[in-house]
Amino acid sequence: ILDVAAQVFAERGYFNATMKDIAERLGMRPASLYHYYPSKEAALEEMCRVSAIEFCERLRAIIARGGPAVSMVRAGMLAHLTSDRRAYVENFAFSRRNLPAGVVKELNALARAYRQLWKKIFIRGADRDEWRNDLDPDVAADAVLALCNSAAATLPRRKNAGAGDVAAQWVELFLQGTRRR
Repeated sequence: ILDVAAQVFAERGYFNATMKDIAERLGMRPASLYHYYPSKEAALEEMCRVSAIEFCERLRAIIARGGPAVSMVRAGMLAHLTSDRRAYVENFAFSRRNLPAGVVKELNALARAYRQLWKKIFIRGADRDEWRNDLDPDVAADAVLALCNSAAATLPRRKNAGAGDVAAQWVELFLQGTRRR
């Protein structure tokens, strides 16, 4: 249900999407859908929470494996860009602000935790002299997130190449701008 809701929200926009749209896509009656989620707000909240936790866990696992920071950035970006939950990312990035303030606060804390993991990778690379001397870990973390989150909306619309191929090209372009020359 969340996968379909994420797609519907991404395609139609959160405000334009209805529970009826989601139910129709699932081939069920709207009344049946309300058994699982009392509102589209509840579905959005859960998809945001699920995706934020998954993305943090995935990046923590990449960091735990160790190795060069460049390899961590490549693996982390590809995991983000090629995730089956790209529609979740788009909704997290662009629709979570429509949730109640307490929920937004919690989700923003998860977003900050994810950003801090990225910053940790860039600091690690700076300590190992992998990056350009002028690379600011805060700016690099923000740049990764900006690229990856905007790509959630762009990659599914690419017709001439697979999303994985395009994602790999974007990652390499990003890394070319960060590496020590």
